[in-house]
Amino acid sequence: MLEEKLQLLQGLLAQDSVDKREIKSLLTSLNSNERNMIIGKLSNTEYRKFIEVTLSVSFKLYDEVMKVCDKEYDRFVQTTNFFDQLVANYQPLSDEEIRQNILLVEKQRKKLVEGQDYAFLLYDALCQHTNLKASQTTILDYLDRLDLNLEFMTLYLDFLTIYTDSFIDRDVEKIKNSIKNSIYCARSSYLLEQSIANLEKNNSDSFLVLPIIQAPSSEGAHNSVIVLKNKENVLELTILDKGMHYSQELCQSVPTIVVKEQANSGFMSYLKSFFGESNNPNIKAAIPYVFELENSEAMRTRLSYLLGFGTSIIGQSIQLSVATREKKFLILEEELKKIASKSYWGKEIYDVQLYTKNCYIKSVSAAMQHILGDKQQSKTHYIQSEPAELKKIPHHSARTITVALAEIIKNRIRKLGYTQETTQIIDDLLGDYLTRKNQNYDTKGKYIETTKLIKKYGQKNDDVFEKKSHAAIDVSFIPNSYSSSYLKQSQVIGQQSSLLVKESLQLSDLEEIETVKSAIRATLAIHQEKTAERRTLSEVANVKGDSNKSKEEPEKQVKKENLER
Repeated sequence: MLEEKLQLLQGLLAQDSVDKREIKSLLTSLNSNERNMIIGKLSNTEYRKFIEVTLSVSFKLYDEVMKVCDKEYDRFVQTTNFFDQLVANYQPLSDEEIRQNILLVEKQRKKLVEGQDYAFLLYDALCQHTNLKASQTTILDYLDRLDLNLEFMTLYLDFLTIYTDSFIDRDVEKIKNSIKNSIYCARSSYLLEQSIANLEKNNSDSFLVLPIIQAPSSEGAHNSVIVLKNKENVLELTILDKGMHYSQELCQSVPTIVVKEQANSGFMSYLKSFFGESNNPNIKAAIPYVFELENSEAMRTRLSYLLGFGTSIIGQSIQLSVATREKKFLILEEELKKIASKSYWGKEIYDVQLYTKNCYIKSVSAAMQHILGDKQQSKTHYIQSEPAELKKIPHHSARTITVALAEIIKNRIRKLGYTQETTQIIDDLLGDYLTRKNQNYDTKGKYIETTKLIKKYGQKNDDVFEKKSHAAIDVSFIPNSYSSSYLKQSQVIGQQSSLLVKESLQLSDLEEIETVKSAIRATLAIHQEKTAERRTLSEVANVKGDSNKSKEEPEKQVKKENLER
């Protein structure tokens, strides 16, 4: 069988125009040992082409990165108290070094956005968000471009721009800046120490959201998200892992979630076995794990190195090498246990990774729900005899959030010059997603229907995502100001075309914002929601918000009532 796979791979590489997705599809059908065996049998010429095709980078860059990773792996396994030495040798960045790191991240975003596959990547992320596609991302896929899961976070910047009025008790601009800083830090871990120090105390709008990779087994990497806040005199670090891939020690202490109306437990047990690496005793729900750490300069420095171990390519590579060669797993979790003053399971519950292995994007979706949502109490789910907590984004459901993200994506790819066929493909995806949401399936029926759609969307090809023109776009994460199309045009009358104001990738034009908002309303109207349906834990029918004040300021109450109409 492996010989046949090798011959198939060699045949693909022999083609003049190599389909990267076919190669990735072939490799994902194998375990890590089988993949390594096959790749190891490629000739030097085949291997070079394999790297350049699958990673979309020059072999020279790949070779340089791998040499650094191998060197750092040797240093890690040969050094006692590896992180102690890093902390001892720490030198804070100068203002100029900080500026250069920020510029590098922005340059990497520009390369991602201007790439021929940008529209397909956003579409792929939306498929993962809707549980219709598994991730095929490796730690080397974004060597010189911004990571797709970080780009996915920028969609929520536009979501906040459109629905600012939904967050009347929050500082939306501060939330946006927190998301922006999270992207900088997740891509350049050198920025972490200062950003952690700048977190505002007891401010829910001041945070860092960091997608991380850990190796829970020798079979490969797993994505989760860490949310970091400054609480009282401690740093609160919350791990959101929809796959519940924690150590055996932690999983043995997971509190059991009691559900008043239990689902089909036999079929759910089957689904659980499909993701056999997880030790989660709860079938359909995940629970965050929280670490509290001393908020001191020394601890912030150590924490920045630990978090960088989960966000940087070098740190991720070390973890995977240690898992494969040393059989040591979840290094970041183990190191956090050593330095935490306190750790415990949270009271919040959220939907578990169930239908496909889409943790790369779904972990970010969970984090956005966590930071943007109002805290509520469930009347159907209990943890240790107390109502479980839920997070629900005000005035929104999974349906409306997904439609909003899709329309934001469509608006972006239109600006970038993609064809009408590209936006139609996203409309087709929305149609399948919303049709499925409208059906009152039982658990087994929903799983069967979702599995059919996963197979369908796993076959989509990126060659249908074509550009008809190329546009100069400003890729700033947060535009300087919001303005109108008329004002933009009036500013450049009589100027050379090279001096024209660039259109912003992020929503900033007032007319454009209203256009996208209208498109969201129109799509939702086409696919009317069945009022009896509730699909996610945050949309459980019997919830009561403990963060909703019984007596609000009159003008805020009027605004809320208008929004709900």
